[in-house]
Amino acid sequence: RNMYAVETGQQTSKIKGAAWAMQKFSEWKPLIEDALKWRKSKSQIENNEGYLATTEFVEFALKQVS
Repeated sequence: RNMYAVETGQQTSKIKGAAWAMQKFSEWKPLIEDALKWRKSKSQIENNEGYLATTEFVEFALKQVS
């Protein structure tokens, strides 16, 4: 959502921001889809692989907006 705001100058919802990011950065689509599923379930997920992938995505996102 923040990358969308930086690129377009407009705020959007998490769902719309996720859809935009999945289209623009297709290599991150599986991670974004998992995040949306987690958001709906609101469950506690202890997944080291998911944590590492999320960390990589955050680093990628920071590079995109800087």
